[in-house]
Amino acid sequence: MMVALKRREWQSAQAIQIHQEHKLRRILAMASTLPYYRGLFKTRHINPASVSRETLPRLPILTKAIIRQHFPEDYFRQIPQKKFSYWYTAGSTGTPFMIVTGSKEDVMSQTLFRYACGKAGLRTTDTLCYFLLEPENTFAKTSFQKLGIGRHYTLNLRNRIAYNIERVRTLKPQVLFSFPSYLALVANYVQECRIDLPFLRLILTGGEVLTSDTRHVIQAALAPVRDTYGSVEFSRLAYECEHERMHLIPDAAIVEVDNPDEHGVGHALITSLYHETMPLIRYDIGDRLKVSDAPCRCGVPFDTIEYIEGRCNDFLVLPSGRRISWRSIIRFRDIPGIVEYQIIQKTPDYFEAHIQKNHNFTNDSAEQIRESIRTGCLGEKVSIDIVFEETLTRGRTGKLRAVISEVVTQDSS
Repeated sequence: MMVALKRREWQSAQAIQIHQEHKLRRILAMASTLPYYRGLFKTRHINPASVSRETLPRLPILTKAIIRQHFPEDYFRQIPQKKFSYWYTAGSTGTPFMIVTGSKEDVMSQTLFRYACGKAGLRTTDTLCYFLLEPENTFAKTSFQKLGIGRHYTLNLRNRIAYNIERVRTLKPQVLFSFPSYLALVANYVQECRIDLPFLRLILTGGEVLTSDTRHVIQAALAPVRDTYGSVEFSRLAYECEHERMHLIPDAAIVEVDNPDEHGVGHALITSLYHETMPLIRYDIGDRLKVSDAPCRCGVPFDTIEYIEGRCNDFLVLPSGRRISWRSIIRFRDIPGIVEYQIIQKTPDYFEAHIQKNHNFTNDSAEQIRESIRTGCLGEKVSIDIVFEETLTRGRTGKLRAVISEVVTQDSS
């Protein structure tokens, strides 16, 4: 798979389009075995074998609500004896949502991640340290890693920043990977406390929009920054090259910009070219993009993303004045009864959890929400009110922000 991805860098734009359309028709053929798409193709008189990039807009936009409505009876390729993975997307949208993948898709997702990071500057011999909402894992797994080649460590971003920085000093990675908002907090702490870190060659970011201000903060304190673009559903869709241009990976997906404004910015619709278990065709990811086919000085002929308007980068200010990533407080994946949510920080010590619930929501669900927020606030004294809503208000782009800090807004205005 990796060889095929690298081979694509030397093909013409026309050859890449032919390759994409071949993969598209294969995905549509598999989708036609699902009741949802079989009925859709029949109603719209669409032959999956004749669909091209130009005719793809004949298919309707796919939303999370549509998938929920038809899953699993009409929107899931149940293959006997096949192992499935379950991925939850509840970070930036505030809408708990599950993606099911098979082993083949999981391998492709991992390959896309390694490819994107490699193109952004990660070397096979680098020691990489992730800051994620996952348990700490600092053990070498493979024989090569035990020899010091390509070690990958994970640190929980809910840990105190001082602790994580001390672990970085011990582990001595050459590369860090995390959300821009969290790495900005690390960078500020390093500068404020005048901490000397081991040599860092590269910072990789993803999961949120990397603004020029945030890039400057991180680079000033840590190391040069390269960004990646993707999601839980699609692994990595694009990477930033040495000329700071974000290249779309043609084997990952076909990216459409729907209803662009006068600046060419429109809703991003993603058609995966490898999801077979749950096909994602013209899927509304919730971001807004501007895409260009102008050539890049790096020589790779892939289209580029010129502008991304998507995930928010808010941090939260605690009563002590400490700042934390907003992702620290939202571990709601296993809490029953939540349809959608939005957390609003009104003051440093007061949060409102606006919840759209279903019949599975209980008093215990409410307490689990409060406990998740308290834990994310590192034990500082905060109060949380639960506010039940019939519907939650979405922003101008149609995306529901999971966490809003009115404290930060007031502080920066």
